[in-house]
Amino acid sequence: MCFAIDVAEKVIVPVMAISIINGCGFWSCSCIPNLIQQGHVPFLEAAIKELASSETQLASLRTQIDNLTSEVEEQRAKVTSTRNIHDSAQSELNSLFPHLHKDELQKFVGALLLRTRSEVVDSLLKL
Repeated sequence: MCFAIDVAEKVIVPVMAISIINGCGFWSCSCIPNLIQQGHVPFLEAAIKELASSETQLASLRTQIDNLTSEVEEQRAKVTSTRNIHDSAQSELNSLFPHLHKDELQKFVGALLLRTRSEVVDSLLKL
């Protein structure tokens, strides 16, 4: 239909374009004002139920996020505490054994973790 409009404009002829629809489309379009007046469109009940369900899911997700956030904070506190304990132990070991190189000291500490108390005491006495 576009070419007909182009030709009509070139020869300066008035043009009218109409759209032909079927009976179903005409009936649907003519019923929309009545459906809106009766409250059926835009399907309020379904939208309200969906919104309520979404709000419930959102509240559940917020609770989960809050729980996870508190768990993360607890883990951060544990990591900080462990790091502080490690740093203090490292300082003590450095002051007790200043002649050991850092790598030797780490090997020594690793060996200590695998031994019993008496073995640790024996190791310390040998140094």
